[in-house]
Amino acid sequence: MTSLIATPDNETGSVALSITKTADVTKVVRMNANGIEEVRASTGQLPSIGAGTLILTDYEGSHGLNTYNVYMGPEVRTNLSTNPSPTTGTTWSTSYGAGGAGTVSYGAVAGFPSANGSTSTFTTPPAAGWNIQTGVFSGVVGGQPITGSLYGKHSWAGGTACLTFQFFDAANVSLGYFGVEQQAIPANTVTRISQTITAPATATKAAIFWDAQGPPSTQPPVNGVVVIGAPLLEVTPVLGAYFDGSTPASTDITYAWTGTANASTSTQTILNVMITGSATLDLDKPWLSVPVMPQYSEQVDSITAFGAGREANTTVHRPLGRADSLVVMGKLGDRTGSLEVFCNSYTEARKLERIFERGEVVQLRQRVESMDMYFTVTSIPVSPYSVQGETATRWAMVLNYVEVRRPIGNLAGALGWTFTEMASSAVSFDVISQSYLTFDALTLGDANV
Repeated sequence: MTSLIATPDNETGSVALSITKTADVTKVVRMNANGIEEVRASTGQLPSIGAGTLILTDYEGSHGLNTYNVYMGPEVRTNLSTNPSPTTGTTWSTSYGAGGAGTVSYGAVAGFPSANGSTSTFTTPPAAGWNIQTGVFSGVVGGQPITGSLYGKHSWAGGTACLTFQFFDAANVSLGYFGVEQQAIPANTVTRISQTITAPATATKAAIFWDAQGPPSTQPPVNGVVVIGAPLLEVTPVLGAYFDGSTPASTDITYAWTGTANASTSTQTILNVMITGSATLDLDKPWLSVPVMPQYSEQVDSITAFGAGREANTTVHRPLGRADSLVVMGKLGDRTGSLEVFCNSYTEARKLERIFERGEVVQLRQRVESMDMYFTVTSIPVSPYSVQGETATRWAMVLNYVEVRRPIGNLAGALGWTFTEMASSAVSFDVISQSYLTFDALTLGDANV
């Protein structure tokens, strides 16, 4: 099962991403009004190998809708059914119920995703329930969710069925039967039934049944026919599309038997997997963010002035004696200009200065579409904006900026803590190791909660 939950945090101007994955995550991409960019992660987080849950925090989302694509691959599913297309001599079996009798055959069936199925004809209707079993399959993991499904159809109206599990331990001792409520099966209509349950702790094998336990009115008539096929058994809590080793391949999906066709398990390999999620950030005030060190980002009250210009790199030559000019075309340069940040105090202005002291690229994020940018400053003059005495004067910080490219690199630095604070709050190293999965998680404040 793969999923992406994107949760905005408007207090910090970030989006928390919880990615449940069944394969390696290679990259996470954000799309918003600023364009398409890869989400920055801490060192060692991407690529993320194997199945599990990956937690990322995106500190560069813009105001409004942010859409995320998570790229994974390859993703492998395994169908534990070793005889999904039964033939003569198969391990499938039919129980005709109390007082019932009939005949069974195996062969091609129409409308089923598997090539063959089991066809049972009731020459004598049962007084009680009946079932068809696909055989016993290995590969069950005790304590883990397992999902099974079967396709079937009845020749009569009013029939019901449910999918029932029988689990076995390593010594082939039955651990009991597990089923769900009956489902109506329309006459002559191929119907899929399924269920998901948690396997018993000691289970290693399972059999699945097309089980028709029910009142006599739902039992087959004389010469009633039931056709069953296409079993799918997976260690997963999610019901997926049916497949076996003979399912036709497509551009990004391949299928294979792990051994002999129709006598072994089979796999589906999805070469390129993508899941999508979105979150809407409400940036009520502008942010001056440090992309690679978000712990040094600051939210400001307002931007009171903004100006931008782009210098043309085109050269125009005016030859003597000619009416027309010779033009050497060039591209427009980056945005340059200034923006003014309103500060409630001189202390606040000095605090904002420290964003730029480390020599890192800064990102402007605010509510005006297309004004966001990555930039560095050439100077930062500070002067009174509204003179109202020593304590009430408001200040203006002017950022004379040059727009630059988005910086590369992983997240870095300590986020939300200092070593002094840690020493006073953590009684031992064991306490810290229980709270944070990795040292990177510690430095970025991603607690294992």
